Amino acid sequence: MPRVGSLRTNITMAAVAAVAPTLLIGGMLFLRGFRSSLISKEDLIVLNLALQLAENVEDGQVEGLITTPNDDTFAQVIDATGRPIAASAELLGEEPILRLSVGERYDSDRSLHLSIDPEDPFRVHTKVVGAAPGAVTIFTGFSLSRIDETVNSARTILMISFPLLIGLVALICWRSVGRALRPVDAIREEVADISGRQLSRRVPEPRSNDEIARLARTMNEMLDRLEQSADRQRQFVSDASHELRSPLAASRADLELAMAHPQQVDAPRVLADLLKDNDRMSGLVRDMLYLAQSDERATATSTALLDLDDVIRQEARRTRSREGISVDLSEVRPVEVRGNTEHLARLVANLLDNAVRHAQQRVAVSLDIVEQDAVLIVADDGLGIPEELRERVFERFSRLDASRTRDSGGTGLGLAITREIATSHGGTVVAASVAAGARLVVTLPIAGPPRRSR
Repeated sequence: MPRVGSLRTNITMAAVAAVAPTLLIGGMLFLRGFRSSLISKEDLIVLNLALQLAENVEDGQVEGLITTPNDDTFAQVIDATGRPIAASAELLGEEPILRLSVGERYDSDRSLHLSIDPEDPFRVHTKVVGAAPGAVTIFTGFSLSRIDETVNSARTILMISFPLLIGLVALICWRSVGRALRPVDAIREEVADISGRQLSRRVPEPRSNDEIARLARTMNEMLDRLEQSADRQRQFVSDASHELRSPLAASRADLELAMAHPQQVDAPRVLADLLKDNDRMSGLVRDMLYLAQSDERATATSTALLDLDDVIRQEARRTRSREGISVDLSEVRPVEVRGNTEHLARLVANLLDNAVRHAQQRVAVSLDIVEQDAVLIVADDGLGIPEELRERVFERFSRLDASRTRDSGGTGLGLAITREIATSHGGTVVAASVAAGARLVVTLPIAGPPRRSR
């Protein structure tokens, strides 16, 4: 049994509610028009008969029995004295259909309904031939009973057909909607069976190009995104576990050695190693938390205006440069952007940390406006990034072969976080082609016209 309130039931009821009044009004209009058409047809017959009798009266040939076109038509000719001089079979020898009062005369060419006998109403047309006092009146008419019987028969047929038509409309609508919604049921059943471990399954897509087919394609695209997200999450957890295992294992080894041979352990060195491992794990946890929040859209940027050049100078001062590495800020121009100060500071810090970690002697930072974008470039004179790996460096926990040692201090998440921040601010970050070293380019929309240099 269909559920009351289901889409299929509602559409069927709406169709019936729309069609029923239309059929009812249409049937009433049809009956009225049908009756008027039958009367007009008979009117034409009796009017032609009246014209023919008028010609016969003028020729003096009207007398006795008048032949009518059918059994429902009658005729009667009355002389100036009110005496019938000719009539059709059913009126032969009868009194005049209409009697005049003293001094009254008939109007010429007039039609009227009469109901002398309630069970047999009829319609009469009067035509006066000649002038008083010798005018002759011709009555021609027809019975309305046969017409009313025909109309009543048509009404009966319509009354029988009305519920049949409504039922047919409901059936057609019910079957059509059911056929249209059948793919929806298939989609629903498939989605109901999909669990977190079965994200590779997809809903069936109809071959048509209608709304349901587009819905199925959209749901499959959503499942693609969910599967990719789940795969990234599993990979993220696996990589995070792998990254945390090394500092935890090193810390445990140092602690076990200190406990087993307390007299042979260099306590300051052990504490320094433990602090280094703790710092590394703290940085890794912090980066993983940021990426998790970013995946959940929890890192929405604010709309505050900020000076990106000031952020760059501030982060450059905080950067712990290795001995012999200089950071050149001479090409940094004043640029104003709109965004989250903390996140953009982290973007700049990640780029500077990455560049300093891989540079040989020098890191160059430039900031300028190109068209409607702020373009930040951080370049180093290190070994560079091979062309086939320029996209991979932005993946989570990604390290190039030359820098895979964890002693360098990187978590493998810095550039991934940089791309997340740039994307959330409507920008991009890429590793550009350069003859020597590495060159990372960030573009962000500017907030307004450039400020003057300080």
